[in-house]
Order: sequence, then structure tokens, then C-alpha cells
Amino acid sequence: MNLKKIPMIIIIILIISSNVFGYIPNIAYTVSFLESELGEKDGQLFGSTLGQKNGYLDYFRNYSPSWKRYIPSDEEISYEFKLTLKSSSYRNNFLTSYKETYEESYNTAYNEALFNTYQNTFEFGTENGKIFGALDGEIKGKRDFYNGLDNNWEKAIQSEGYVKEKYSLFRDSDDYIKGFIIGYRSAFSETYTGAFRTTNIENNKVSRENGVEHGNIAGAELGTLKGKIDYLKNNKNNWQNAIISDIEIINKYKLILEDRDYRDGFIVGFKDGFMSSYVDAFQSSSMENINGKIRYEEISMDGGIIISSDDWVSLEIEEGTFYLNTIVSIEKAEFPVKFVNSGFLEPTTNEYKVEINNYYDSIELRKPITLTFKYIGSNKGGIYKKVDNKWIYLPSEIKDGTISTQINSQTEFTGGAYSVFIDSIFQSFSDTTSHWAKNEINTYARRYYIEGYDDNTFRPERSITRGEFIALLNRIYFWKEPLFDIDLKIFKDHLVFGSYSTAITNALTRGYINGYPDGTFRPNIPITYQEAEWFIQKLINNTNFKWDVVAIKMLEEKGVSSKGYDDKNQNITRAEAVYLMYNIQENYIK
Repeated sequence: MNLKKIPMIIIIILIISSNVFGYIPNIAYTVSFLESELGEKDGQLFGSTLGQKNGYLDYFRNYSPSWKRYIPSDEEISYEFKLTLKSSSYRNNFLTSYKETYEESYNTAYNEALFNTYQNTFEFGTENGKIFGALDGEIKGKRDFYNGLDNNWEKAIQSEGYVKEKYSLFRDSDDYIKGFIIGYRSAFSETYTGAFRTTNIENNKVSRENGVEHGNIAGAELGTLKGKIDYLKNNKNNWQNAIISDIEIINKYKLILEDRDYRDGFIVGFKDGFMSSYVDAFQSSSMENINGKIRYEEISMDGGIIISSDDWVSLEIEEGTFYLNTIVSIEKAEFPVKFVNSGFLEPTTNEYKVEINNYYDSIELRKPITLTFKYIGSNKGGIYKKVDNKWIYLPSEIKDGTISTQINSQTEFTGGAYSVFIDSIFQSFSDTTSHWAKNEINTYARRYYIEGYDDNTFRPERSITRGEFIALLNRIYFWKEPLFDIDLKIFKDHLVFGSYSTAITNALTRGYINGYPDGTFRPNIPITYQEAEWFIQKLINNTNFKWDVVAIKMLEEKGVSSKGYDDKNQNITRAEAVYLMYNIQENYIK
């Protein structure tokens, strides 16, 4: 195995893990464990071989046993086996196991030779030569492979003179020496070739196996992340679409620096790990979302509070709000997409669906219901309700880490979908902060139904013109196009319609307004209370509607007396027009 890979593999895994759920310690531990285990195994192999050889050698030289006599220093071992190129984990375990197994093997070999009863014969020499030839051959075979040399035992073996001197054969008989040399060469050639080939196979095997294992770890990390992301984005469960290409894998994890076996193994392992982890993460996210996302309560006229499953939303119903026992549920739905209703809306919470289940599937409210979200954010945040697939702002109050709105009485509440958005471009009018209709004006401004002047004022007490009033209704009711074609040239003053042309066309084709007997429309003159009354009668299809009802409600609710109560030929103000339409739209006035 080429251990140069290990540090880079750690870096690769750290890069992945730094973006995914804090898994760095476990992954780093796994890789470090692999390095430590390999260093220990290699150190045992080489230490055992050299210790055994030197144990036999000291006995045959008639030396007293001392395993420390020939053992190399840490620096010599590091140089011999190129440990400076390895990781610190590999290097430390190699040195420790090398010295431990050297000592054990030396003593075992010396003691075995001590009790050997063979005579210094040719056969005895042959057997002893095989022992040392096998030991030297294994070391040389592995060393030549690791050093990139060819498989050539004849080139690697030492000369006869060197062997005789190394093993002190000159002091022994000719038959012993002859047998020793023959046994040595025979065992050397066999073990050298075997060690060279086995190391080659093991190296390729380990490289490929490590590639698969490390790729599996990397793929699993990225697969988990992609699975969760695809679920949150409402994408289909499709790991093939989510996985990166082979080229991207190679570039992302710098596999071009690795050998082909490792690279191929890494890619295969990556795909296996990615596939299984992606599917698990996607399906786990789905189950987490399904389990316990709906919370319901049976509410009687005693009232009560229902809280969403994630404790993020509450619906407070006061005592006496309604009489019919009703099951009220709150369901946590998806996170809304960004919306543009004229302004830019940035969602800050999931969508929550409130559902009413009783005989009528609605509640006739006698007191307001309070809907509250947890909220910490900009003062431009607000609670919005989805109406005809559009998010409509509801008057909201931000206070003490919450944002709340009142679902007012005098209505039949059927539930709905709610979420919190921040309108980053909204700017309130500078002259309405203390006005009696500030809440209604602010709400319509947040819904982009009304516009102010260039100096950021609304001028609420100024009279509203016919064109402005019709444009207001056009925006409230989303009249996108006329019901039939009409030529505005029928009006003598059509050239002054300007930006009101579309709204006037939409209102005319719906039968809500007419021009004057003299053939003019007069969009730029103020509209009277009487004209507004006629207009609303047609709009809500109720000829009994009177401005007086609005004037009385203004007086009771706001403490403001309307001039239109006594004289309907007076001009309605911009604030009164907003107050009128807000109450009409919310079904407070019929």
C-alpha cells in the first residue's frame, strides 16, 4: 500500500465533513485507525524477520545472547524503510511493533539454535542456510518492490564471499559451508520471488480496498447532505440526478494524484455510499416531516389554545367565541417560496394550515381569535394569509419574540394557510403614524393596494378622486382585464385618463360605474360619499348599503365623525376610502 495517500485522504474527508453535520472526529478516527493498524502490521513483519535472523547468527558465532546488539536505531529504521514519507501514526506504530517483535523473535531463534542437536554436517549447513536465505530473501523481495526495482533475485542476492563473512562460515567445515550456501541460495530465490509478488498483490489489493472504503465514506457524507437538500427543495427522490459525475469526483477529491487502483476503487465506493445514504436521508426527512406534524384540539364555547406540533404557532380562542364544539387543527406544511405581490416577500417560517371541522366546517366568531408565531427579526415582518394563491398581509404586532394577528369577529372563520414574511422594501408613510386609520392604511400599504406621494406621505385627509378610487378597487380585486372590449373614446375627456385607463375599463365592463350625462368621466375630480355609496352597492350587489353604516362604525370604533353622515355630497377622504374598503373586504360591513 502506498501510504502517501493517507494524509491527503484525511484532508479530503475533513473538507467533506466540515460542511456536513460535524462528523469530522469519527471519520478522522477511522482513517487514523487504519494507518495505525497498517504501521503495526508492517513493523511486526520486518522486526520479526530481522530479529530471527540475528538470533540464529549470534548463536552460530558463539556470541552470548543480546538482542540489543544488532537492532537498528529509530533513525536507521526510519531511513531504511522510508518512514519519513509516512504519516506520524503509521511511523510511530511501525517503530514500536518493529522493536517489540525483533526482541521476541531474536530470543526465540537463539534458544531454538541452542537446543538444536544437529551436527555440523552438509545437511545441517543446508538447513541453516535455508533459514537465513529465507529471511534475507523475504526482506530483499519486499524492499525491492517498495523501492520500485524489478523482480530479480539473482541481482538482489549477496555474493558467496559476503554470505560466508556475514555468517562466520570460514570457521566451520567445508561440508557445512557448502551446504549452507546451497540452502541459502535456494531459500533466498524462493522467498524473494514470493515476497516480491505477494507484496505487489497485497499493495494493489490494499490500494483498491482503501479506495473503496474511503470513497464510501466520502459518498455517504455527500449523499446524506444531498438527500436532505432535495427533500427540503421538494425535488424527487432521485440519487442519480443528485450525484456528481466521475470527473467532478476526481477533481473534488484530487484523485488525479492517486494511482489508478485507488482512484477506481474510490469512485465505486463513492457511488455505493452516496446512493444508500442519499435514499436514507431523503426518506428519513420525509418520515420526520410526516410524524407528528398535525396537532388538533376539540374546542368548546369554553375556549382554549391549540399549539402546532413544533410549538411554533398558537391559536388562542377566548371563552364565548363560538358555541358549537369544533375540532381545530394546525398542520405544519412546506416552507413557502419567495413571493412578489408588488413588493418582495422573504419567508421566515413554514406554512401552517388551520382547519375547522364541525357540522358547518366554519366558526361564526363572536370574539377575535389570536394567531401567534414565534418571531425574532425585522420590524418589516408580518403574518400573511394565502388567498387565491397570493399571500395577503394581515395587521400584525411584533412583541416579546412573537408576532401576532387578530382574526376578527363578525365573520365566519373557515381556517386558512398562514406564514410569516419580511417585506424588505416596504416603507410606511410619514404622516399616518398617529392617524385614526393608521392600521387600515398600513395594512393596505403592506398589500400594495395604495400608493403615497413622492415625499413618502399619504395625505389621508385629502379628498380621493374618482380615478384613484377606481384604481384602488382594481388593485384590491385583482381585475386583470375587461370583460369585453370597450372604446374609451366614448368619453369626451378620455385623453386625461392616463394611468387610470385600465382600471376605468375594468370597472366599466363590470357595470360598477358610469360617466356623466354630458359624456365625460372626470377621473381627476373628487368622488362624493353618495357616488362611493352607489359604487359599493353595485360592487357588493346590495342596494341597501348606506354610507351611514360606515360612518357609525367609524364613530364607535375610532371616535371620528364623518362629514358624509350629514351630507353625502361632501367629498370622501383618502383615509375614509381605505377604511371603507378594508371593512367591506373583511366582511365587517355588508
